[in-house]
Amino acid sequence: MLNFAKDDAVFFNAAHFATPAVWQGNTIDVIFDKNYNEQFGIGNNNPIIRAPAASFSGIARDQTVLVNSTTYKVQSFEPDGRGLLLIQLGNT
Repeated sequence: MLNFAKDDAVFFNAAHFATPAVWQGNTIDVIFDKNYNEQFGIGNNNPIIRAPAASFSGIARDQTVLVNSTTYKVQSFEPDGRGLLLIQLGNT
């Protein structure tokens, strides 16, 4: 199993794969996925961001996140068990 605390630096770097997101006035490099996705057997077209859980400490439903000049509302969030947080976004 990958140790994300050690191995994820290249993925969460805007110069490589990440996209900057703004939450609570902080810019955080995230993996932004706007394609169709499925969680718990339910599919949807809402975007998801993945980020180190520590970067979004205190996140709550209905807070806003700005990604690619679009403001989204947090619909749900959950840890993935490997140190990352999956945050499902919706329209504001």
